[in-house]
Amino acid sequence: MPKARIVPWKSKRSPDGSIPLYLVLHHRGQRSTLSIQISIKEKEWNASQREVRKTNRHHAKINRFIKQLLEKAEGAFIDAVTSGRDIDTKEIKELIASGGSQKPNDFLEDFARRIEAFRERGQHGSVDAYTPVLAKLTAYCESSLGKPRLPYRDLTVGFLSGFETYLIKVHGNGTNTVSKNLGYIRSVLYIQIREGRFPQDKNPFFNLSLRKKRAEKGKLTFEEVCALEDAELTGKTADVRNYFVFAFHAAGMRISDVLFLRGQDIEPEGDGYRLSYTMLKTGQVAYPMMLSPTAIRILRQYGWLNKAPDAYIFPEIPAGVSPSSEAGFKARKRVTAKINKLLKIAGQKAGIATPITTHMARHSWTYHLDRNNVPVQRISDTLSHGDIKTTQAYVKKVRSREVDDKLLGILKREER
Repeated sequence: MPKARIVPWKSKRSPDGSIPLYLVLHHRGQRSTLSIQISIKEKEWNASQREVRKTNRHHAKINRFIKQLLEKAEGAFIDAVTSGRDIDTKEIKELIASGGSQKPNDFLEDFARRIEAFRERGQHGSVDAYTPVLAKLTAYCESSLGKPRLPYRDLTVGFLSGFETYLIKVHGNGTNTVSKNLGYIRSVLYIQIREGRFPQDKNPFFNLSLRKKRAEKGKLTFEEVCALEDAELTGKTADVRNYFVFAFHAAGMRISDVLFLRGQDIEPEGDGYRLSYTMLKTGQVAYPMMLSPTAIRILRQYGWLNKAPDAYIFPEIPAGVSPSSEAGFKARKRVTAKINKLLKIAGQKAGIATPITTHMARHSWTYHLDRNNVPVQRISDTLSHGDIKTTQAYVKKVRSREVDDKLLGILKREER
């Protein structure tokens, strides 16, 4: 049980002879002090009763205030014990200094609230990414701080450096995984900074670099994409090949958007068809790509024109599963893992040395356009990178036939 008492601080005597009163807290060898902003004459303090004598005209109010402070300190400790938490003198001091009845701000609780906010908004990928980080951070707090809590004052460069070592030694995490974990912590902290709940000048990330290894992004040449398209494949291996080739021809479409592609996302225009959809990852409208003959052939192979406008074109996600739901996220994650396994087999059968993954369609698209001297800004347009708002507005309003012809021209090949 922590000991709390009021002490007249004689060494801080003011010129008029008054002495300030301090709350002194002792617990498990720790000691914290807090000025209660009250000063009295030395002779007005009753040391045996630890209260202000009646000779002070405000003695009743001061003694009542002192009693409340001591009760608050005791109450904070009891609340911690009954909830299974440990508590130290600094936390009790912070609680009393803030004048609040709640326990001091806990970064782990704010991290958990961030995850719940993701869940409420249907951002299940973020929930899936942040949740294990919270578990690891909580476990590290228990081992390093002796409690499953992380008061903001303990969120220091030293703490984060220790957590970095913990991730490497205990969890065997690599450089990039460690960097991602710390990045998620930083993103939650920055929200608290923006909301004024944490001082920017104490931001530990000012003095902590997130080391990351730059991995060579896998990609296929256009010739390799064509070789994959022409490979003699059957069953599901042929299906996943088709998904990849379609994604490439659809301006590096993400696999999540391929799986949830519907007939209503494809609009007839002139002699062709234009792909127009909202990206699941960003919620932004994708580049309105005119589809190549190869892309259209693949769509027709799956009975696209005979399906209801709101039905999924590719037969992987069950009908009625919403892409924004948790069930949709889990289905997409499960199917993507299977597709990636089969893509490696498809690549081997096509004579491609590079192990293929779904996301390589996006890198391959970028590489192909760059090889054909398409300006970097135009490549960014087709990828619909979310931070280029001016370009996005242009893409929505202007459908340049010159750009369409350029893109379709470099995708042209002899049709079988």
